[in-house]
Amino acid sequence: MPELNPKIDQLNVEKTETPNIKPELRIERPPARRFEFPKFKKEEKAQASEKTAAAAPAVTDAPVAAGTKKVDIKQIEEVLSHDLEDIYFQLAPPLQMKFKKKGEETANEIKSLMEKTKVNVRKIADLIIDWLRIIPGVNKFFLEQESKLKTDEILRLKD
Repeated sequence: MPELNPKIDQLNVEKTETPNIKPELRIERPPARRFEFPKFKKEEKAQASEKTAAAAPAVTDAPVAAGTKKVDIKQIEEVLSHDLEDIYFQLAPPLQMKFKKKGEETANEIKSLMEKTKVNVRKIADLIIDWLRIIPGVNKFFLEQESKLKTDEILRLKD
């Protein structure tokens, strides 16, 4: 083997060779779980349907929508205005009026969207973002975060 640097020889350093050790790397993963639907026999299905039919209350004449709840505009406005009081009072008076008017329009549009059977969450979030854009110098990430929080809270009102 040719010498690469003559200064190394002057240092009186012993040359030792390192053995070539290749570490073994083994990663053990648990086997992937697959969800399996329980298998019922025809007899078990018949028994289960009989139990649910016996436990079901009598049907009344009053129309009741399953799983829906009326959402009041006042509740929506409370959710929309939550944590925005400080920002509202820092705005100039003409901008406050514009912000308030747009907020009321947004609440009415959200109420009409909530009355539908299928709620379009993206439309609600977009309405809130458009309303919050009235605030001058507002951060894009603040808009997204606030609209997400307020949309989730409004959807909880319906449940």
